[in-house]
Amino acid sequence: DVPLLMGIALFTTLFVFTGNMIGDIIHRRLDPRVSLGGRSR
Repeated sequence: DVPLLMGIALFTTLFVFTGNMIGDIIHRRLDPRVSLGGRSR
């Protein structure tokens, strides 16, 4: 049972990470004011 749960946790983590990266890339393309360096005034 433990390897199954570890696999589920691993794939869930990978899907969430990939989804967040794709969302960040799409957000960057839609809103050019967003920068990778953080706040700069």
